[in-house]
Amino acid sequence: HPLLLAQHLYIRPPWDESTPPTGAIPLTIEPCMAFGTGRHETTQLCVQGLVERLEPGMQVLDLGCGSGILALAAAKLGATAVLALDIDPVAVQAARKNANINDLRANVQIEHGSLATILHSPRRFDLALVNIVGMVILQLLARGLVSCLRPGGRALFSGILASELAEIIATLPSAGFEMIAQRALGEWHYIEAIAKYDN
Repeated sequence: HPLLLAQHLYIRPPWDESTPPTGAIPLTIEPCMAFGTGRHETTQLCVQGLVERLEPGMQVLDLGCGSGILALAAAKLGATAVLALDIDPVAVQAARKNANINDLRANVQIEHGSLATILHSPRRFDLALVNIVGMVILQLLARGLVSCLRPGGRALFSGILASELAEIIATLPSAGFEMIAQRALGEWHYIEAIAKYDN
């Protein structure tokens, strides 16, 4: 069934022809084996963060893109270019299919890969979307995620359980980030952080 997220994005399956609410942006996502239909709390937290923080013209990185829902949402909300990466070939295939359905292949580049794929690239992003799990977020912080962001760029982290929250918050400063927002939905937590040093 269709789902309205953050009062801005109207997520619907390909067979649904309902009219979005006034002012809502339609995004078609085919339910598949890859994570991300919009119904999970972690996705909803990230979409809310996107609505709050995305500005037209931004360059966005989506690490662990799953179905591509966040990457495609970023493009729909005005990102100029989005790079979506996932280590699961099934997810990459699903995300590319959803990009095609939404006619967003020109704005969203979807590749099989991880942080290592871009870690030593000169490309820098304004916003990073990291909706994975707490353990992987800690690994990405330790491996230099901040170097993929321009100074002052932001990262939106979700997929964090209460038992993981304190360790992630404590790790942010040494990883080059300052936490500027934190919220929860159900058992899941979301952190927004800003890159604090010149890369």
